[in-house]
Amino acid sequence: MHGDEHVVKFTEACYRENALQPDPRFAAAVQTAQRRIAPRALGGAATISSG
Repeated sequence: MHGDEHVVKFTEACYRENALQPDPRFAAAVQTAQRRIAPRALGGAATISSG
C-alpha cells in the first residue's frame, strides 16, 4: 500500500470512474501517481519525484 492519502484517494477515484467508463488511461494515471509521489513516512510529508 502506498500510504499517501492523496494517492489513495486518487486511486479510488480512478477505479470508480473506470467502473463507469472503462479507459486504460485511468490505470496508467494511477501507476504514474504511485511512482512519482513518494510514500508518506510516519509523521513526514510526501515528496514528488521528477522522474
